[in-house]
Amino acid sequence: MKSGPLSAEGPLRDKKILNEVDTVVAVSVRDNGNMLELGLKAIADKKEVFVIPPPDNSKYFEGNRKLLKAGIKTLNIEIQLPEPKKSKPIFAENSPSSDYIWHFTKRSTCPWPGQSLDEYFESLIDNEPGSSHSALDALNRILQEKCIRASKKLIKGKYPVVCFTACSPKKLMGMKQYRAALLRWNYEPFGIGIPIEIAKSVGIKPVKYLPPEQYSGIKPEERFLYQKHLPPEIDYSAEQEWRHLGDLNLSNISNKDIFTYCENF
Repeated sequence: MKSGPLSAEGPLRDKKILNEVDTVVAVSVRDNGNMLELGLKAIADKKEVFVIPPPDNSKYFEGNRKLLKAGIKTLNIEIQLPEPKKSKPIFAENSPSSDYIWHFTKRSTCPWPGQSLDEYFESLIDNEPGSSHSALDALNRILQEKCIRASKKLIKGKYPVVCFTACSPKKLMGMKQYRAALLRWNYEPFGIGIPIEIAKSVGIKPVKYLPPEQYSGIKPEERFLYQKHLPPEIDYSAEQEWRHLGDLNLSNISNKDIFTYCENF
């Protein structure tokens, strides 16, 4: 029982799916979340429910432990979290200098911006180029459209932004981790870089890492730059994030100033 981001209405989607199925298998369930609530509801509804015994003591399986205490049947299969593949940067000998900022792409299991759900599924059925929506597909789409699409996900105030990092690709890949809660890696080795000076000229600005009580003191026109900062529990400052409000039109930037980053697998 793991949810994927087919839409922004995750909890509602998961509830609808659970209502339609007869058998539920809890794979990785956190504590006090939507999945745990749905698992307990499935038990109350007399559905057939199985739970994978937790492979470790991490918080991502606390819900599994609670479901086991509720008397659910166990299903013993081996769980292995994926390990990052070793890879070599294509431009290892001619990396741009540190005065670049980078936008890294991620894989997606939902339609591209402007693509309907029907069009998305049809592209999968026809196995069209780029239909898998991998991180590399996303990079190719950016280069074809000459546009980086903004996203509101995980941004306070739901401001649509394009995110960058001032970390070098090598440094960022060194911080690569698998995020079980999001069902993906936090970073994938595909990105696009532009010089910081040009970034500033098109309205890209560094993020403001601040505690929540200082949010109201930020000028309204700069609140899209806010990032919650409560170290050591919440500290993303190592990412050296920059943001652009809204879609970023790359047509306004010369091709000679745009650098793409890919690694060989």
